[in-house]
Amino acid sequence: MFTYAKSQDKIVTTHGDTIFCKIESISLEFIKYEKRDLNRMPVNYSIQMRQVREYSLGPRTEESDSQPQYNIETPKPISAISENKKDTTLVSASSYNKKETKQVPTPPKRKQAADPFSPSSYSNKKTESFSRWRIAIQGGGSYLINSLAHSRQAMKDLGVYPTTQADDYYNKFRLGLSAGADIYYLISRSFGIGVKGSGFMSQSVQMNYTVNGFGDYVSSAYEVSQRERFYLYYAGPSFLLQQWLGDSHKFRLNEELSVGYIFYRDQSQFDPILYTFVNQETNQNLYNVLKQGKTFSGIFQLSLEYYFSSKVSIGLSAAAIPVIFRSLNVSENGAASVVETLGKSHSLDLSRVDASLSLRFHF
Repeated sequence: MFTYAKSQDKIVTTHGDTIFCKIESISLEFIKYEKRDLNRMPVNYSIQMRQVREYSLGPRTEESDSQPQYNIETPKPISAISENKKDTTLVSASSYNKKETKQVPTPPKRKQAADPFSPSSYSNKKTESFSRWRIAIQGGGSYLINSLAHSRQAMKDLGVYPTTQADDYYNKFRLGLSAGADIYYLISRSFGIGVKGSGFMSQSVQMNYTVNGFGDYVSSAYEVSQRERFYLYYAGPSFLLQQWLGDSHKFRLNEELSVGYIFYRDQSQFDPILYTFVNQETNQNLYNVLKQGKTFSGIFQLSLEYYFSSKVSIGLSAAAIPVIFRSLNVSENGAASVVETLGKSHSLDLSRVDASLSLRFHF
């Protein structure tokens, strides 16, 4: 076995603390060591490798085994004997010596202590345990990349004047809120598969604007009050790559790629007391207009996370979500929806970027 003197081994933590101890074993994730308490009794401890900045090992010396003491009874001296009893006495002495002499047993051999720093003491990396599941929730803000130029022009074609009112109206849609959640199963330390969901909600835009109308060949101005908000919902399988940054195992870089389906819902309401637009095909005034659509999409997300502990971390993320709709289902005043096919130049581009803060659990 190995002995150690005070301050023989040393561990320096990432917080700058120094631990003088006897290091028992080292693995990829833990260092096990021994310290003595106030009563000089050995107490075993362990520390995670990611909390260790450095460690050093003092010299080891083989402890000499103390020999057990045995009390051997010495034969009493034999008094002088007469010649005629010589043979008998010798036999008696021989018997006496045979009876009293004891063989000193060989001390039992102690088992040689295994070297805690030999290669066999290190755990195989493949068998080291790590958190297999990761669950995350996140929320933040979003910005639409596209300026919705086609929607602006369509509003201007309805007679909105001045035309800057259409620009002001659709500029308010470019900022919104996003939220999402995901769950991953880690196949290895750096790769995982799972599912991802995300949602976007635009601002609720309410605006009164002026349109030009023509009645009896006389130009007239009318006031329109419109409220509108739209939503996007995404779901799909996802893949995760992750790497530690530095030896402290406090920061980790994550890359996520997901391919799935996205759903769109847009609802507009017009104040019936004021001017309302008329559908030229059905000749009905428009009070409520609901637009819905769905298409393939994806999410690419890059995040940096900080670990409070091995089970909880927070992450700062940036994501890009491309979304282009080629057709929509349009319903007016609660009637059955009609499919509206959008030309290539008039497709609805709602691609966006997200910035979010996430809370993640590992188990």
